[in-house]
This record gives sequence, C-alpha cells and structure tokens, in this order.
Amino acid sequence: MKASENPLDTNFLEQKARDILELNFKIINHPENTSQTISYTCPHKDFFPYQHLEYSCFHIIVNSHVNLERAKKEFIGLFFNQSENGNFKRINIWNLNQKEFSPLLLEALEKQDRHSLTINPLVAHALKAIHDKERNMEFLTEFLSRSKKFHDYLLKARINQTRNPFVLKIYHPWEWLIEKLPVNEVFLKNTETRGNSEEKNRVQMIKKPIFNKKSNHELFFNKKDDRLFHEDIIFNSLFIQDCKDLAFLHGELKQNGEKRKLLKIASELTNSLIKYYWKPDIGLFNNALEENIFGAPIKSATSFIPLIIDDLPIPIAATLVEDHLLNENEFWTKNPVPLIAIDENQQYFNENYWRISMPRIVINWLIIKGLFNHGFINVALELVQKTLNMVRTSGFREAYHYKKNRGFGIENFTLSTLIIDLIHISKSSLNDLDFLMDKEWTKIKRLPNF
Repeated sequence: MKASENPLDTNFLEQKARDILELNFKIINHPENTSQTISYTCPHKDFFPYQHLEYSCFHIIVNSHVNLERAKKEFIGLFFNQSENGNFKRINIWNLNQKEFSPLLLEALEKQDRHSLTINPLVAHALKAIHDKERNMEFLTEFLSRSKKFHDYLLKARINQTRNPFVLKIYHPWEWLIEKLPVNEVFLKNTETRGNSEEKNRVQMIKKPIFNKKSNHELFFNKKDDRLFHEDIIFNSLFIQDCKDLAFLHGELKQNGEKRKLLKIASELTNSLIKYYWKPDIGLFNNALEENIFGAPIKSATSFIPLIIDDLPIPIAATLVEDHLLNENEFWTKNPVPLIAIDENQQYFNENYWRISMPRIVINWLIIKGLFNHGFINVALELVQKTLNMVRTSGFREAYHYKKNRGFGIENFTLSTLIIDLIHISKSSLNDLDFLMDKEWTKIKRLPNF
C-alpha cells in the first residue's frame, strides 16, 4: 500500500479532511448584490447546506493551514451579515430554498431573529489563525475593529456588570456549543423510519420526554419572552480566550491601551468563573445549565474547557487533568472524551442518546489546546493520538462511541476536520509526528514536564 493510501499515515487523514472541506465548499451570489460572491464551507452539503457562522469560524481555523486564501474569503464573508450592534446571526441561509428545510431549522431561524441569538465567541480566534500564518497588517487593521465590535456587543448584551456573578449568559440552548441536548423536558431523538438512512432520519426529529421529569418550562426560560438566562462554562471560557486573542492582535498593532483593557476583562471574568463555578470539593467546574437539565450536578466534559485559559491556576488545571480527565472510570476511555463521565447514570450512554454523552472532535480539540497551554504535553499528544484513531476507524462523524469503533450522525461532517489543526499544533510541539504512532507512547508517565 502506498503511503498516501495508508490510513495510519497522518498525511492520509489530512488529505481526507481536505477532500471533505472541498466537497462542502460553496460559492454563491450575494442575494442583494449579484456582482459579489460569498464563499463558505457548509457543515454538510446535503443536510446543512446553509452557512452556520459558528462552524465557519472552525472552518477558517482549519483552512488557515491548508488554503489560506479560502480561509480569508470565508472570514470576510462573516461580516456581510454582521448587525449594526455587532452581533452575528448563527445561521445564514442566503438564497437557499426555505421550503426544503426541516421544521427544526425553521424554528431555529425564527428564534434567532426573535431572541437575537448569537454564536460562540470564536471570531477573534479565527482572525488570529489567519494572522499567525501571514501577518498581513492591512488585513488585520481592517477586520480587528469589526471583530472587537462583536466582543463589545456580547459584553454589553450578555453580562450584567452591576451584579455578581460577572459572567456572560446564553439565551437559548442552541447557543450551546454542543447543540440538541435534552432541554425543556425534551430530547430530540432520531426516528427509526424503515428504509431511511441514519442521515435522512437525522432531519426527521421527534420529541421524547427524558431524564429530568421534575423540571418545567419556567426552570429554563423567562416567562415573558421564552429566553433562558444561564451562565455556560464553554461560552464564558471561549469569551475569555476571545479577550486574550483580541489583546494579542491589538498588541500587534501597538494599540497597548486596548490590549490592557481586554486583559483586565479576561482576568475579571476568569476570577468570577473560578469564584462562582469552581467546586474544590469535587475538583470540577459546575455548569448551572447542565445541572438544571439533568436535575442534579453532573460530571461533564465541559469542566475541562476552562483549560484553554492560559492563566488558569495550576492547582485547578492539575486537579482537572490528573483526578478526572485521566481517570479511566470517568473520562479516559478507549475513545475519549465522553461528554459525561462514564460512572454517571448509564441511561445517558444508551446509543439512542448519543448526542448527550458521546465524544465530539470539537470538545477534544478544545481540551487538547488547554492541555498544551498548561504543559501537559504528553497527555495532549496521547489525546491527539486517540482522537485521530477515532477518525481513522469510524470516519469524519458528528460523534464517536466512547469504547467501540463506531461513529454517530452524518458522515463527512466538516467540524471533524479540526483534526488538521490538531496535527499542525502537535507538529509544533513535537518535531517528529510519527512518534504519535509509536505504540510505546501510551506507556509514558502521564504527568506534565515528564
């Protein structure tokens, strides 16, 4: 077998990821200016043909490694629909036919307009990914202020600076990075229509009561406008990183006053996140939204996302990694990282409920970046290896079984092409990436600075 055809070769995986990005790449005419084109990578050409702006940020990060010009064009396209107040809609359907959309998507479109739903704060990270590759100061100058406008919107609209806790709030479960979890007493479950593929079933959803039967509508949503007001660990961690990315970029332009302001906000938010949501008795962050969903505190992989904050105190980082992430009875499974610890209620791991419990590439990607941040290089590289193996054995899927070689959801899912970024950041930490394929790797001591 040729090296280029060998699935054990990281070059093979990277080429497969490039092929998927190409398969889902779209160029369309701007609906209001036909002389202008818009290019973006959709999550899946058949089932998600629209532009999901949150996913676009991930696609930009990936394409910064393999097709920088395409990454820049997609980044520019983000701003075609930026609101005057700085917000971004989650979904742009452009000139696609709404009649072909599922009821779930149409409901999402209605809610994003009614509630000003937003995306996770990833725009500055996408801009930094582009800047790291070419250091084009003209491009940075043009788009940094627009990216900062989104930051300012979130700081104004999603935080109450006169009341504790000083953290951002999300308005709807669709603003959660991991969507379609059991909220408002329902879980969206695939139908089992005979003759339909799993991909077709995915867009034919039914509602099924599950888990927290004592919860009610008022637990999640404001009665007046059907919005929830919950602090989310992932959203806030990403916003803190957004502050740091913007600070770095302002520093590149010698705008040191703005840099200092952004770092101050990041520090205040980090302190607030730790003060109100770090639970030293269990060594995890407690996510208020998840606690309401499941009816009780639960050990969740969202606790690891604050590792992306580079100045998270070392004792907290060490506790998260050594006591929980590397605990084989909780999260360190054959295919890590499950969204819920495997010693929680086993009903969460029924394969019909894969959306709430099974590992996702995007969560692993965030955790790996956090591990690198805090010097857990060996653990990070082993998790990269395990993540690549999941894709190698089951393809580019939405989720993966935590102990079986099986994927869930649609195939050729673009968000799983984040493995390209994992390969590249691993190369920067390890000169010879082939070391990842060495079976002896898993025997190395699992502590930082080994």
